[in-house]
Amino acid sequence: MNNNNWSIESSLIRFCRGTCTANEAKWVQAEIQKYETLSQRMREIQTVMAIEGDIEECQTLDVHKAYKNVERKIKKTGKNISVIRLAMKYAAFIALPFIILSAVLAYRYSVKENQAVSYMEILTSPGTITRYELPDSSVVWLNAESKLRFPSRFVDKQREVELWGEGYFEVKANPDRPFYVTTGNGSKVFAYGTKFNVNAYCDDGFVETVLETGHVNVISPGGNSTVVLQPGESALYDKNAKMMIVKPIVVDDKVAWKDGKLVFRNVALEVILNKLARHYNVDIVLENPSDNNSLYRATFGQESIFQILEYLKLSTPLEWTVSAIETKADSSFTRRLITVTFKDDENF
Repeated sequence: MNNNNWSIESSLIRFCRGTCTANEAKWVQAEIQKYETLSQRMREIQTVMAIEGDIEECQTLDVHKAYKNVERKIKKTGKNISVIRLAMKYAAFIALPFIILSAVLAYRYSVKENQAVSYMEILTSPGTITRYELPDSSVVWLNAESKLRFPSRFVDKQREVELWGEGYFEVKANPDRPFYVTTGNGSKVFAYGTKFNVNAYCDDGFVETVLETGHVNVISPGGNSTVVLQPGESALYDKNAKMMIVKPIVVDDKVAWKDGKLVFRNVALEVILNKLARHYNVDIVLENPSDNNSLYRATFGQESIFQILEYLKLSTPLEWTVSAIETKADSSFTRRLITVTFKDDENF
């Protein structure tokens, strides 16, 4: 879906009420045509609005006035034998609208509960960051080349989403329904209401969970171990060693990506180039990574990929070449390829 200032949930509500702007209505219609799950969600919202109308209609009934009319009719008859029968007649008359309304509400709610829960997916392209509001009003930011899978509504005792890539979560507090994030390798993070970051790209050798506020439990694949994080801590799961390490970190460095920044603290050049490739939507090949064991510290914001390579060149003997973009058989284009090589320069 588009990275748009509009929340799709609130936009759907305004669309159903007829209060959204022309541009917003056009955007909602386009999204509904692309995603069948949004069409189903719109029908659910319309059902809820219809129920609200029924409740408002029910509230207009003057029950006290109806009761007084019944009481007056009973006294007017003057016949004891028909009092109960007449009372039952008018009691049924008063109750009838409520019986009908209850039946309508029960039917509508049963239809909604019986509807199968559909699943939605958000995918972010290389070089983009997406913000999305989930059905429970929790908010997630997805980094480049990431995917999030979640239900159109949370109906179980716990809220569960699946993540491939990197996501920053602001979870809406709900002590009765924990929030679970399951990553592609089987690691899980669960919380009740907090802010945390999960880095779980499939081609990385680790899964890292960083806690900003609140508390989260991090569960290793298979449930073999669980750690409880405190704010300012990181749980790093090594996929090869199959072990988890908890350590203190600077949270701002780990979550700066959602604000468009790249922060590196004592990391290898290969790690930097991998992140640059995702961030700038290019392919980067490091031809001889074993020739350099240096660790780097740097922060980048609005610089271009080539400006960053120039900065790295000031402290490392490297050079690079850029391959031309080619047209594929399906008329799409290849990504720009940058080949980085360490120079054999003893005087550097």
